[in-house]
Amino acid sequence: MSAESPIRKILIYRLGSLGDTVVALPCFHLLARKYPQAERFLLTNFPVHSKAPAAAAVLGYAGLIHGYMRYTVGTRRIDELLRLAWQIRRFQPDVVVYLMDVRRGVNMRRD
Repeated sequence: MSAESPIRKILIYRLGSLGDTVVALPCFHLLARKYPQAERFLLTNFPVHSKAPAAAAVLGYAGLIHGYMRYTVGTRRIDELLRLAWQIRRFQPDVVVYLMDVRRGVNMRRD
C-alpha cells in the first residue's frame, strides 16, 4: 500500500501483557510503516495479574499506537461490553487487524 492508502483508521486486536506485546512489536512497526497516516488504536485487555505490565506500558505513546480501547479480560458485564461496542462503532475502523494465536470457530467469533 502506498502513502495514499484509503485506510484512515485501524483497530488492532491483541490480548496480553509484556511478552505478548513484545512478540507482536514487528507487526506494530509494520502497520506504522505501511499506514503512517492512519490512526491506529489497540483493543486489548487489562492485565490478568497486577505484576504484568499492560500493553500500554510497553508501547507507550511512541507513535506505533495512537490510543487504546481496554476491557477486563473475561468480562460478561453487559455495561462494559456495550461501552466497548460503542467505542468501536464511534471509532469506525476501516480495517481490523487480528493479532492473536490461531483460534477456531466460537473463540474467534467471540473475540
